[in-house]
Amino acid sequence: MSVIDAKGRVSIPPELRSLILENGANEPRIALNFHNSEQYLVAFEKAYIPELQAKSDRDYAEREDPSLTRDYFDDQNFGTLETQPFDASGRFIMSPVMRRLGQFEDLAFFFGSGAVIRIWNPWLARESALVPRGPKVILETLLEQKGLL
Repeated sequence: MSVIDAKGRVSIPPELRSLILENGANEPRIALNFHNSEQYLVAFEKAYIPELQAKSDRDYAEREDPSLTRDYFDDQNFGTLETQPFDASGRFIMSPVMRRLGQFEDLAFFFGSGAVIRIWNPWLARESALVPRGPKVILETLLEQKGLL
């Protein structure tokens, strides 16, 4: 769990930073995207973008509604994509748009999910059936440690 300050600065927890730094360049950047069907952000290294494009291609190929265009699926998968530099401490700036999309206030809950990191408003994550039991226990423990539960 990380605090989001008034300028939108937030830090990727150290135990998750390696997911982004592993294949990063000299100037690490994090790619952020809003998950359109849920209320969280997805963070990943830029090298993951071709996998996201492959998902868009699959979604288009498997569409049930023939009126949906390729652009529709690209917009769904890339419409809110932005990249931000981050420093050695994992700190980056979460833009006002991303803060609004994810309904963030002053805390962000990060958890790893394969090649990506999911970033939730902790209160939304706590209520969501999409957050598995393990990360939910971690979240509740962190909230208890902060005296918020």
